[in-house]
Amino acid sequence: MELLTLDLDKIEDDFFDNCQLLGLQTNASPTRLCWLLETYLGLCFQRRMTDDIDVRRIYDVPQAPQLNGTLFDHIDTPDEPVHFLVYRHVFHYTDLGILLYTNHRNGYYLLPESKSQNYLLLIQDEDFRIRDKELTEWLQELPTIEGVSVLPLDQLKHKSNLII
Repeated sequence: MELLTLDLDKIEDDFFDNCQLLGLQTNASPTRLCWLLETYLGLCFQRRMTDDIDVRRIYDVPQAPQLNGTLFDHIDTPDEPVHFLVYRHVFHYTDLGILLYTNHRNGYYLLPESKSQNYLLLIQDEDFRIRDKELTEWLQELPTIEGVSVLPLDQLKHKSNLII
């Protein structure tokens, strides 16, 4: 029987192709942040629970396969599941859009290299603009946004945690 392997590098290349990642510093709740993005920028984010990212222990489940090497090896797996929320804005006439991730939950980080960022925005079109202005410029003008950082995807060790 032939052994099949999953090429994670290929998956990463496809998922992050033509993307830009922004980190947001704000104390706003996810719902408030989505409201601000819709009200000020016209970006309507929706949450589908199937997009949310769960990190949970599988050792207590007898039928669960005991896997070595998961996307979340860097996280000491907690006793309770850690639930990172994901919101999505879809561009018209395409499957591309913007993903909004909560970066921290109960002391754990989805992207540990970016602990100072409360939220992550993955823009699936690196040339995305609103009225001839880059999104970073618009975000810096929003109330309650304390900082916006461009995070270089090629330098992030744990970017695979963002793949949904």
